Amino acid sequence: MRTVKLTPKASEDLENIWHYGWQHFGEIQADRYINHLSDIIRDVGR
Repeated sequence: MRTVKLTPKASEDLENIWHYGWQHFGEIQADRYINHLSDIIRDVGR
């Protein structure tokens, strides 16, 4: 399996995505969305 390493900007973008989701949809939904994105990013490394 390959390792996918995020750039600092990509990590910052994910934080901003979570924060936006938290503000507009709540913590649970923001967590779900980020977890889903993390799963997709991890799958890219397979």
